This record gives sequence, C-alpha cells and structure tokens, in this order.
Amino acid sequence: VDVRGVGAGAQDGGAGAAHLGHGDGDATTTVVGAGDTSARPKGGAVFDSPQTCSLGNVPRVGSYSTGIDLAYTVRTYSDYSTSVTLMRANMPLDSRVYVVDVTRKQVRPEKMIEHISALRDRYPGAPITLHGNAQEVGAAQALSALGLRITAKKATSDKYVRAQEVAAAWNAGKIIVPSDAPWSSSFLDEVTSFTGAGDAYDDQVDALVSAWSSIGADRGTGAKVTGTRTFGKASRSAY
Repeated sequence: VDVRGVGAGAQDGGAGAAHLGHGDGDATTTVVGAGDTSARPKGGAVFDSPQTCSLGNVPRVGSYSTGIDLAYTVRTYSDYSTSVTLMRANMPLDSRVYVVDVTRKQVRPEKMIEHISALRDRYPGAPITLHGNAQEVGAAQALSALGLRITAKKATSDKYVRAQEVAAAWNAGKIIVPSDAPWSSSFLDEVTSFTGAGDAYDDQVDALVSAWSSIGADRGTGAKVTGTRTFGKASRSAY
C-alpha cells in the first residue's frame, strides 16, 4: 500500500473569495462551545492560537477523515478548492486529532478529480465529506458518480454556526497542527482569523468543519490507516 506522508499537501497561495449560498446570517449571534469560558460574538475570533507539534511527533497510526470545499464563489476567476485531512490517534494515551494534510488549489471542481483520487489512494477508506450550497453539492455528486465516494450535504446553517463544534475542540487543545508542515502557515492564518462574518478567506475552515463532521467526538472514527510514514513524500510499506 502506498501511503503519502503527512505534510504532503500543496498551497497555491493568494486569496479565495466568499462562497455563495452558505446562508451567512445575523452578525449578532453568539455561541458558547465546549471549553469556552465566555460567549464569542460573531465578528470576533472563533479559533484560539493552536496547539502545535513537529511533523516528527505526529503519531504514525490513526483513523482518517477528509473534508473538501469546492470552488463556487462570487468571483469565479479567483476560486479555490480545498481539502483538509484529520487523523485521530489510535494510541492508549493519545486520542487527540491531528491535522495531517491541507491542500488549497485555484482550480475548478472538475479539475479536483485527480487530487481527490490521490486522497482516496493516500488514505484508503477514509470518508470524504463536503457541506456546501446547491452548486457544490451537485458538483460533489457528479464526482461521486465517477467513483470518488464523496458524502455531499447541503449546508443548513451559516459558517459561524457550523464552525462552533470544531472550534470548541480546537480551543480545548484537542486538535494539533504540525507547525513545520509546508501548508501550516497559510492554514493557521486563515483559521485563527476566521470570524464567520463575511471573511474574505474561509475555504480551509469549511474543509476543516467537514473533516471534523466524520471524525469528531460522538461519531465514527474514520478509516484506520497504519504503516511507516515519511513527511512530504510517498512511502511504501507492506501491511
């Protein structure tokens, strides 16, 4: 089995545009999540500074889940498609969730076929989930018809509300980010700047929310993938 290493994701850089159809709502909404000590009004920071580690300290055995966000935005010439893969450690003393792969590409959804196929092969059996508007769900369903097995769900609440559950886990130190991964700077900048109130860049947060929906507390644990891992390139190992 060919397992691509943690940190192999790519970042095209630049800015994505706000997505259509996610139903961003009243800016006065407040939510208190698990681990929060006070309400966080919409328009302020939702995610605290992250818990981090080095790539070398990411566990080598775990259960995986990928979230994707497809490029249907207000300004189609600047669309970005994004994927975030999480891993829940399968260790007696460590059940935290690690961000192991982030990719952000300026391509249309139909061009994501190759990338999503690579994710399927890199993390075999791991669920791939999308929450989005009607266009995004339709695009994901079309990709699923090609054998990519994407679970596409229409977003029924705004970005701020959808982010609360994963933000609560993040703020409680239950989600770890390898600070030396090639994608970490862009990813952390976007996540920690997210307010849920018309952010210019939130595609990576959308993908994070979708990945968490399959691997977070009180749900399934994704697909287990084990074996030798190297960081930033493919590794071959017999299981």
